[in-house]
Amino acid sequence: MNANIIFPKAYKPLLGVKETEHAIKDLKDFFELNLATELNLSRVTAPLFVKGGTGINDDLNGVELPVAFPIKDMKGERAEIVQSPAKWKRIKTRRCRVCERRGSRPECWRRRSRT
Repeated sequence: MNANIIFPKAYKPLLGVKETEHAIKDLKDFFELNLATELNLSRVTAPLFVKGGTGINDDLNGVELPVAFPIKDMKGERAEIVQSPAKWKRIKTRRCRVCERRGSRPECWRRRSRT
């Protein structure tokens, strides 16, 4: 164990390292599910990368460059690792017409026709 952590002399963990990690994951999942249920929240997952030049990825501080790579089947196109999901979340909540202080409306999640 870590030399900087002080344990009582008679301390013996009830779970091994792997079992402790599983227990922590189970606890986090339990908390997330129950909090979302009580607050009527819907989970929206952010992408890991976005197409470069779309304006979705923040420009960081103007000096740093996002990590980018070519997209194999899209000649000349590049993808960028998402630096911060904040801007993407704002775009997504606008697209889904999330009501301020009320959460999302069910009709927001219906597939819209592309006309």
